[in-house]
Amino acid sequence: MKRPTTGSISALFLMITLTGQSILANRVSADARPADHMPESPARITHMGDVESLILTMTNDIRQKHGLQRLKGDTSLRNIARDHSDDMIDRDFFAHENPDGRDAGDRIASGHRRLIGGVGENIWQFASTLEMNGRREPDFIRLSATAIAAKAMDGWMKSPGHRENILRKTFTHLGVGVSIVKGKVTATQNFGSVRAYTKRSVPMIIRQGGLLILETSSVKRSSPEAMKYDFWIEKKDEAVGPPLFIDDREVAVRDGVYRIRFFFPVKDGYMIYMGPRIEIR
Repeated sequence: MKRPTTGSISALFLMITLTGQSILANRVSADARPADHMPESPARITHMGDVESLILTMTNDIRQKHGLQRLKGDTSLRNIARDHSDDMIDRDFFAHENPDGRDAGDRIASGHRRLIGGVGENIWQFASTLEMNGRREPDFIRLSATAIAAKAMDGWMKSPGHRENILRKTFTHLGVGVSIVKGKVTATQNFGSVRAYTKRSVPMIIRQGGLLILETSSVKRSSPEAMKYDFWIEKKDEAVGPPLFIDDREVAVRDGVYRIRFFFPVKDGYMIYMGPRIEIR
């Protein structure tokens, strides 16, 4: 049986000092003007929907120039990206793996209840400080939405790992989450190589004997739908029992946390794609 290749996950963190401001980002050029984005409170995180839209558009423009398909926006991927950007600000870290040990694959497997396929992630952060009374304090981000989006894209495209994600042929969908507080803006791109979506959201928790409705809807209309599924134990890298047909809905496996794997028919067998994480109680 064949498995698809999932997107790589990479990070870049660089500190530059420029005219009294600390910039945590990639190698980017400044494009400043009076601030357009000043949150009401230094402690309040807000989401920059305008920057998110611009990053999606800029990503697609770059892909189109390289002869690649444009990525479709995915609301669930966007919300998961926003949550990670929020978390990096709240808990003061900058990494794909959060302090709980959960990476992008974990977050998307738990947060996206319909996606079947592979994933990838890019992250970026920009900070501004102002010297006051011999101390450096957070300062408002004095950049336009276009300048912030351009900085993030320029940094990612100059980093081989980030660039690889942006130009990965297999990616089909993208969710962008950009969060800001006084002095810091953080962006996350969550990519998806979506083979299909489940027609209904997969429950996070289900009891033994419950019914799972797992019919799929392929991204490409000409592609066949999933024929079988199984319950995969990630820590052991093994399945519980043989694959079941999609119309076999009763949950009969023991209690535990699993990934649902979906089997799509191909000429020489099946292609297997990962779906959401589920807990059996």
